[in-house]
Amino acid sequence: MALKSLLDTESANPYFRPPPLKISVLKMIDSPKVISWDFSTATVKPAVTKFNKTAVLSDGQPCTKVTLFQQFAEKIKEGFTYIMRGHTIRGSNPPYFLYITERTMFFRTTPMTVSEQLHQQAEALLCPRSPLTPLHECHTSEGLITLEGKVVEVLPVKKIRLDGDHIVPLKKVKLQQGSDSVDLCLWREAALEHLHAGQKITVTHVKATHANLQSTIHTSFKKPET
Repeated sequence: MALKSLLDTESANPYFRPPPLKISVLKMIDSPKVISWDFSTATVKPAVTKFNKTAVLSDGQPCTKVTLFQQFAEKIKEGFTYIMRGHTIRGSNPPYFLYITERTMFFRTTPMTVSEQLHQQAEALLCPRSPLTPLHECHTSEGLITLEGKVVEVLPVKKIRLDGDHIVPLKKVKLQQGSDSVDLCLWREAALEHLHAGQKITVTHVKATHANLQSTIHTSFKKPET
């Protein structure tokens, strides 16, 4: 079974075990994930961090992105080809996503020829497109966007309770560009970015909601190009 069929075909059997796949590891990056936060001092900091990796795999046709949790993140390496066994799929409906567990095994095998187009797709999966967008257009934009502006307000970091007892930091910032301004919510690691009023910044990979803009796992900060 090809990777595309595996992820796109609905299975009525809840005990379905996917067959082995021959896959190439096109790209891997470190993807640390903060599990809990320390709010005991004036400066919020991570308390527990899992050092996961994110990989893009392909069987020569489509690409798919998978998370390799810390305890088995060293099972594969970028640029190598493997026979993969013991993987599962997750999701309620197609397209499913590939799930790697401690039972998943990888066996090195002969290299696979992969097109330049697939390598480009892999790069796009790990770093999605985020076009520079004027502030007055950001709320009508679809997908991820990049903003430039001057910080005019920075509120203190707050503790926000999400599902169950999971508490994460949130910092709200107001950006201004000319006569336009937007409210930006910085979540988790993005909330730790040191910002001050009067500072000019570029914020990448944010998404628009009806009320404000939200950071994502891809968000980064830099000075605007001059």
